[in-house]
Amino acid sequence: MSTQHTTIKHTTCSKRNAINNAQSACAINEKCADHTHDVRATITTNERAVFLSKKSAACTTIKQEKTTRTVHRIAVLHGPNLNALGRRDAHHYGTETLSCLESYIACVAHDVCLHCTFFHSNSEAELVSFVQDAPLLYEALIINAGAFTHYSYALRDALELARIPAVEVHLSDIYAREAFRHTSVIQAVCCMQISGKGKEGYREALAFLAEHLNSEA
Repeated sequence: MSTQHTTIKHTTCSKRNAINNAQSACAINEKCADHTHDVRATITTNERAVFLSKKSAACTTIKQEKTTRTVHRIAVLHGPNLNALGRRDAHHYGTETLSCLESYIACVAHDVCLHCTFFHSNSEAELVSFVQDAPLLYEALIINAGAFTHYSYALRDALELARIPAVEVHLSDIYAREAFRHTSVIQAVCCMQISGKGKEGYREALAFLAEHLNSEA
């Protein structure tokens, strides 16, 4: 009888110990789980902070690069009869008006950090005066002198006197037309001539000037 009681007592104690051990293990596991969650949360927070810091630094760098890009001022000159674009021979000059052409040039110029001022005149004297004063306001010129291209030595001399980069542009191919158009008296004082590429010739001129002016900055 005494032996049986002792056995039952030992068995009960063993069960209690097992229950206590299990409860302790559960408590430890819960504590570990909470600690793991805290560590993960800390890592996630730290990673997010690092990511946001890098993102902020990258955005700052991009803003600084955009801010430090130099915008160069140039003038685009159009000579006699170019105000009649859209009404002239579409085969040679296309169907766009001068206003449309200037809008196109302004958009392209903006993309390469150039600011354009446009000037048109049918008067040789007005074009010469503009070119003479150009170095005070502009860093370079694009000029489509129209018919003055072929004989205006006054305009040629003004371009030479200005001593700023100038690109000669023609919508049509002057070398595929009448013989008198094959001569350009201003070509020698321009750093580049673009002929027969339509309005894309202006894009080429703008790209050239942007690269040239940036290399000198």
